[in-house]
Amino acid sequence: MNGFFHKSAMALILIGGIILFYLASVWFLRGNIIMTIGMVAMGMTALANFYLHKKAMVKK
Repeated sequence: MNGFFHKSAMALILIGGIILFYLASVWFLRGNIIMTIGMVAMGMTALANFYLHKKAMVKK
């Protein structure tokens, strides 16, 4: 059961990061650069955390 929750959380982080990049493109098309920068920063943080966690799990 513990592995299920871990995989579910990792999937949510991955999906959330992709959605943040989509929202950044929507804000960019609307002309709101500040929101675009914020969404890109949050998306990059989410995907970086996902990548670093996967890399750390491979080493174990």
